[in-house]
Amino acid sequence: ADARALREGLERAESALRTEFCLASVDAHRGAVRVMAMKPSGRGLLAADAEADADVFDETIPTNAYVCTLGADDGYLKIFSVPSGECLYATKLSHAIRALSWAPDGGGTLVAVGQSGFVKTWDFEFAEIGAPRATLVSERELIGFHPAVDATCVTFDVSSEYIAVGASDGSACVWDVGAGALDHAIPAGLNAHKAEITSVKFHPVRGRAQLTSGSLDGDGRVWDLVGEAADVAGECLHTLRWDAGAVIAVDYTPCGRLIVTATSSSASVKSAVASVNRLLVWSSVSGRLCKWYDAHTSRINDTSWHPHPGSRNVVVSACDDGVLRVWSIRAAPSGAGTPLLESDEHAGVEIDHAKVDRRMSGAAVQVAHSPMGGILAVVTRDGRLRVHDSETLESTMDWRASAHGASQCVAWAPTPIPLEADAPMSRTSPWIVVTGGDDGRVCMWRITRGDDDDDGDDSADKRAGTNNAAVGMDGDKVAELSVKIGSSAIFSAADVKTWWDANENVGEVTPLADVGNHAGYLGPSPNDKPIHKALDGSPLVVPGATLTSKYIDLALLDGEIASHDAYAALERDIQELQRKRTAFMGDSSHSAIEKRAYAAEFAAEIQPLREQRSRVYTALKSANAYV
Repeated sequence: ADARALREGLERAESALRTEFCLASVDAHRGAVRVMAMKPSGRGLLAADAEADADVFDETIPTNAYVCTLGADDGYLKIFSVPSGECLYATKLSHAIRALSWAPDGGGTLVAVGQSGFVKTWDFEFAEIGAPRATLVSERELIGFHPAVDATCVTFDVSSEYIAVGASDGSACVWDVGAGALDHAIPAGLNAHKAEITSVKFHPVRGRAQLTSGSLDGDGRVWDLVGEAADVAGECLHTLRWDAGAVIAVDYTPCGRLIVTATSSSASVKSAVASVNRLLVWSSVSGRLCKWYDAHTSRINDTSWHPHPGSRNVVVSACDDGVLRVWSIRAAPSGAGTPLLESDEHAGVEIDHAKVDRRMSGAAVQVAHSPMGGILAVVTRDGRLRVHDSETLESTMDWRASAHGASQCVAWAPTPIPLEADAPMSRTSPWIVVTGGDDGRVCMWRITRGDDDDDGDDSADKRAGTNNAAVGMDGDKVAELSVKIGSSAIFSAADVKTWWDANENVGEVTPLADVGNHAGYLGPSPNDKPIHKALDGSPLVVPGATLTSKYIDLALLDGEIASHDAYAALERDIQELQRKRTAFMGDSSHSAIEKRAYAAEFAAEIQPLREQRSRVYTALKSANAYV
């Protein structure tokens, strides 16, 4: 009775706090929210900040935000105002939708792709200030795919003028959005994909000139769409292959110099005994493999890049094994990489024991950095929204976001939003996070922000990028923008938390001064000596000694026993380490530097236990002894 009373009291307290932070909760769809996309702002954050300093707020800085959602069962596409939750547009679509994307320029162009080759664009006019408004200007269905195939993924180029769409048969199409004209049709088959395309991305600097795609056939492919290096425009320039399973996602580093592919052996080989899941890093210029990261013990669900990482390319991965991992993606051809930080304090309990991939109840489904990068929002299989410090992965907020099932989608409003009518944006204006879940509800959450960082700790400010913040550029621009944010009317160090290490990249390659047709972006270097070449022929065979076999070979080691007692003992040891980490991270007397150092020690101590647990679990499962 006492335990039940305590549980009910905690539930009442959480409900009261949830009411304070949940600004709106809307019954958006019948069935789960399948896809969500936040409309980008028409102005960059730094431009908005500059004009806030210039005291011309009412004329220039957008204070309205808009999010588009799709229902899994009802087939409706809806646009909501953020944070009021008012539905401004709704239409029922005739096809099941697989993906959504807004044009990155913030102009109001939306594209949806899905079943039977469906590709459609909408152009809206939005009120950036004042009363929220979304007015449909035009809509157009684009023709390019055979009705027998499904459109599976979509991306805009950096100019917002072109879209690329992948399909279930391995083909891809590129359209000029403004004209509605098919620019390229890339068929499946010879020197192309032979199975479903899972992800497409344009080069972040060169835009339409280069496109990368990933497929269930295990290949990533780089396409030359303007004929700069290939003989004919639209030819495959590089094949990114390393016999690592299906490619489930592709992306570029922000500079465009590197391509990162996420792979999963269980996504393509249903009979696999153990799942192999990797991040592979390739040169976008030479198509050669530079580095791999394979600490994931289950399928990678999502990744998010820090928008202002200072001297690093920092990405966070969400995995079915319940671990959040922070990685520094580097060009140096130094083999296997390890995470900067790991956190599994909210992993929960193991589910789906019969499957190849270990799935934890608290595993993150999606992860997203705030627009300035200092905060992470995570939605999970157990229906939670968690907010983490991006520098330490410390959890700072934790709410139930879905009444039942999983929280499926998360997105940040592009700028802080003042909640008082006619109030100017300031350092205390909250960030807004939007979530969608299996219960069909769309929720708007207030994420509080601190005031100026006036603690006098200059070392912490320098680590964040000098004078309270930094933006990921080099030399004079870093200093200029760091000072700018330091005296900002809107942003502080807590908003950015840049990963800054001036000495980390000393050994990295340096771009050539003269890169010919590639001027204006980071091209190849005299020191760019990759360790493996991507293949157009048979899969690469690598001696086992050169692989990080501890993540691949799950055979029991000498002295290890596959028993339920052994598995339970390992779980207790891991939980005790996690308990100590939670206590340390929650102690406000520890600085961020101390927390990061502790996180590194924690990772080194817990990793052998995790590996042993995986071996024992695999042995029990192989013997049908795990229930």
